[in-house]
Amino acid sequence: MSSVKFTKEQLKAIETSETNLLVSASAGSGKTTVLIERILNKIKNEHWNIDELLIVTFTEAAAFELKQKLRVTITKELLADNSNIHLRKQLPKLANAHISTFHSFCNQVLRKFFYLIDYDAIYKISDDVEIFMIAREALEQLFEESYEKNDAHFMLLVNRFSPKTHDDFLKRLITDLYFKMRTLPFKEQFKEEILNRYQVSETLSSWGYYPLVIKSINKRLNEAENYFKKASVLAKQFNHPYGDQYQEDIKILETIRQRLSGPFDQVFLYLKSVKFSTLRSKCDEIDEMSKEAIKNFRNNGKEIITKKLGKKYFLYREKSQVKFIKENKLVLEALFYVMDLFDERFSQLKREKNLVDFSDLEEMTLKILTSNNFDNEATKYYQSLFKEILIDEFQDTNSMQETIMKAIAKGNNLFMVGDVKQSIYRFRSAEPEIFQTRYKQYQIHQNGELIKLNANYRSRMEILDFINYLFHQLMDEEVGEISYDDASLVFGQKDYLKKTLDASFISFHLLEKRKINETKDQILEKREIEARYVAQQIRQLMDNNTLVYDNKMKDLRPVKYKDIVILSRTKSDQDTYHDIFKTYNIPFLTAELSGYFNSIEVLTVTSILKTIDNPLQDIPLVATLRSPIFQVNERELIKIKTNSYSDYYYDKVLDYIKKGKDEGLIDKLTNFIEQLQNWRESVKNEPLSELIFKIYHETNYYDFVLGQIGGKQRQSNLDLLFERAKQYEHLTSNSLFKFIQLINFLNENDKDLPQARTVSENEDLVRFMTIHKSKGLEFPIVFITNLSKKYNTEDEVSQVLFEKDLGIAFSYLDIENRVKYETLYECLIKDKLRHQMLAEELRLLYVALTRAKERLFLVGTVDDFEKEAKKLIHISSLNEIVLPSEERQKTDYLSLIMLALTRHPSFKTLLNSEETFYFNKLKIPQCEVKLIASLDVDKVMKEHSSTFDIDYKEYMHTFSERLNYCYPHFEKTIHFAKQTIADIKRVNSLSNHQDNIMLKTPKFIDINRANATLRGTSYHMFMQHLDYHKTYTAEDLNNLKTQLISKEIMSEDQLGLIDLSKIERFLHNEIVEKIGETDKIHKEMPFTTLVSSHKVYPELKEDVDILIQGVVDLLVEFEDDCILIDFKSDRINDTKVDINRLKKQYETQISVYKEAMEHIYPQKHVMAYLYLFEINQFIKMDV
Repeated sequence: MSSVKFTKEQLKAIETSETNLLVSASAGSGKTTVLIERILNKIKNEHWNIDELLIVTFTEAAAFELKQKLRVTITKELLADNSNIHLRKQLPKLANAHISTFHSFCNQVLRKFFYLIDYDAIYKISDDVEIFMIAREALEQLFEESYEKNDAHFMLLVNRFSPKTHDDFLKRLITDLYFKMRTLPFKEQFKEEILNRYQVSETLSSWGYYPLVIKSINKRLNEAENYFKKASVLAKQFNHPYGDQYQEDIKILETIRQRLSGPFDQVFLYLKSVKFSTLRSKCDEIDEMSKEAIKNFRNNGKEIITKKLGKKYFLYREKSQVKFIKENKLVLEALFYVMDLFDERFSQLKREKNLVDFSDLEEMTLKILTSNNFDNEATKYYQSLFKEILIDEFQDTNSMQETIMKAIAKGNNLFMVGDVKQSIYRFRSAEPEIFQTRYKQYQIHQNGELIKLNANYRSRMEILDFINYLFHQLMDEEVGEISYDDASLVFGQKDYLKKTLDASFISFHLLEKRKINETKDQILEKREIEARYVAQQIRQLMDNNTLVYDNKMKDLRPVKYKDIVILSRTKSDQDTYHDIFKTYNIPFLTAELSGYFNSIEVLTVTSILKTIDNPLQDIPLVATLRSPIFQVNERELIKIKTNSYSDYYYDKVLDYIKKGKDEGLIDKLTNFIEQLQNWRESVKNEPLSELIFKIYHETNYYDFVLGQIGGKQRQSNLDLLFERAKQYEHLTSNSLFKFIQLINFLNENDKDLPQARTVSENEDLVRFMTIHKSKGLEFPIVFITNLSKKYNTEDEVSQVLFEKDLGIAFSYLDIENRVKYETLYECLIKDKLRHQMLAEELRLLYVALTRAKERLFLVGTVDDFEKEAKKLIHISSLNEIVLPSEERQKTDYLSLIMLALTRHPSFKTLLNSEETFYFNKLKIPQCEVKLIASLDVDKVMKEHSSTFDIDYKEYMHTFSERLNYCYPHFEKTIHFAKQTIADIKRVNSLSNHQDNIMLKTPKFIDINRANATLRGTSYHMFMQHLDYHKTYTAEDLNNLKTQLISKEIMSEDQLGLIDLSKIERFLHNEIVEKIGETDKIHKEMPFTTLVSSHKVYPELKEDVDILIQGVVDLLVEFEDDCILIDFKSDRINDTKVDINRLKKQYETQISVYKEAMEHIYPQKHVMAYLYLFEINQFIKMDV
């Protein structure tokens, strides 16, 4: 056992066996330590082997980290006591231990038992982008074919879900619903059940879900009654006249309840006629706050009746609702039909490419394990192999994954650990209710045991008190899907937390936008106000040398930037923080860079691609012309526009070339048109990635972006675009048009790619990350910002609603009039989705708060505090711990936190409340509450800004003198007295691009160049082994290839770069046939010679001799002549332009070769040739 002192509950979690075990481990409770210790206990004390355990995590990083921690733990045990032979055997087994993600385990199952489902074992696991590309291709094919056939089911969906102009929404609908349903273990059974739920006769009482509708309505009525009661109690306390009207309100509720047992239309008609009496105002003896509180309670109750029932559940009569259900069933049948066609096409495309996605792995694993009613060799194999199955982060499991684990479990060997309060991945199909179901079962010892770990060893007691104070009021099964009474955090008694720090540990700072902007010259948005305020707070922390506890030092030390994190629900604010923190000289790191497609370098290249595809698109064309590549400025763009009456800007460009007056602009446009035409020709014959490579290389744009701010980041973004293009052409097609469509679709549908990371995570920087990204991490100082950001309600406002238990629903559409009607089924699912969303957001807030170890800053912005405060007055008098469920259904964190703090003494001070009521049912936490009405920006900016004023005039002469200095003997620093032919080639190549600055070459270009070099080397090696006295056939050349491989002279990879048909064409050339007439054939002939420096470097002032070393590919001696041949494998076109370019490029090299041979053979006439394999031509070099 480890030297760590474990609590009673932790020891129970480590040692309990022979039963299923669920460990509910709150934040900071040592969950990972307990998991490691349980595994160690099994292998050390119970002598299990590490490979007899299946340990499942949710990320590859977590699996890797778990393995590393196990290795360290076992090694420490062995260092302390090396006598345990069994434990020593586990270290080498650790490498192959079954510690993996769900998907990795499924991959193992499929690789091993593929034959049970008649599947091919050769496959590759695709990533999300690959799957997206293939799914889009499958959709395009399906839609094209369905339109051609005029398929009735398909056309019903088009008419129902697509606007007249496009069908993009229908495509998204099909794919979204398809991928959601793939997380279900038995999809066909689900579809059948859902269609059955649309069965209804002529009355709603015959509909299977009508009891759930009634239950939901009664829940609303109970909420309304609670509000009326609270108003009544308060009215009696202050002698308010509402007491008389209370009975009238309750009577309305009772009438609705009575009529619910009868026909639906009875309630429908009653709600149309119901009117609430006006609240009497003659109550001057009551203070305004009390009046406002009573009014708020009653208005909330009234709103439930009039809006949440009258304008939702009872918006249409029974006859209409029955019609909606019946006709929507036909639409759903059509939707399932088309989704099946998509599944078939999508699966076929994946099979053709030997690809599987993560859902395929799960589906096929389940198929393997459930075959023959779970009685098969795969299930038996894993049940006998694994003595225990341990699942980390169990709260994030979905139905598919749980079904798979159940299949291989023995009934009493599951160990599950997690925290349902930290289940924040429902958008990735996590189902926290799976955890909750087992929690309730195991709590009463049904099929397993429950262990609760609530002690927190991460945070200060003050922070835990604050979190408990909030969540005891906000979280219960009604809103948070769990009772917080059983899950409140307990202080873990860390020694360092006893040290006193001179600081407020929890700060709730409300920024009042209206008043702040009154003090400023410019109007600031909420995000700018908060970013500036947070920057000021961080500057104060740093400048004051705020102390934090260091776990390694076991003592306090001054804060570092990396101790601080800024958390937000979304990453949308990170660019604002990045810009503002620069001005405060605060180093800053984002967890994930967004806006890939909107980064200027990617926008520039995609604009060029769009222009190549279709120059008649004005916006991409103008963006291309304005880019640093073609440098047409705004004035010049206006000249082009006003010079022509053509409709398209491209035609205006052509017109300006013909008729324009600005010669400089004409030159720019001529260059652009020539370059564009070259690229348009290239795209017809070359891969898409090759076109992008050409754009980078021929324009030097790749080098250009490196010189800009964030150059490495920009180059990384261009690399990623190139890689995506290669991936696209490999997976789908080489169509530039379709690639552009894909980029547009990704961008328009918020499927942006993350930008590549170029900064180390260990640097001393303030971190900005989303709350989701922060899960599992901890920081001494945490800022939670953007608290007023509204929740994401996308699921409940979607046109097609999906909920795994209730099914699928959507509005009824009157196609003729294009009018939509909300259905009862929709109302039911919307309520469930909203309930789930509110619970998830509450858990997300819990995760954010529990990241803090020592200091917690909550920063929110309100437009007008007084106005917001009025909405909370009625809460201050409540005495129950858990706030009313209707009140807790806020749609932002700021409203929730203010709601929970309304009864806190510090907040009451802010409200200027004279209320004498003291809420003492919870421990009151320390919390600094501030209302900020101004930002002292100028002072902080002046002290810490990274920019400042300097009088440059006095330094200008020195700068100019130093920058313009020229070393008098510069020429001698760049040329050696001894040179190789490679040096000459490089100089000659540079001479053609004298103005280009050669910067770092991208990796993919390095590879392309390396391949070209390797191809040239391979051709030269092969040519060395040709016998010029022999006549070769294609078969002979293949035999020679085989011999070179068998003798290990050349590798298969090298020979794979050679086109033997080109060698055969060379051998049948007239000049080569002449070579066979002599025996004096010299292959790869080395030489050394002196040449004039002016021959190679004409720009040198002084002419001196240079010693040149080189190798002639082939020299053939005849009686009076010598033929010198240099082999070239360059890829060129058989055009005069290309050939002349190549002659010029190698002119100096061949001239040196020829001069050297003339020195060696002074009596003979030397003729020099280039042989071009690509076009099978000898090119005579007259040098």
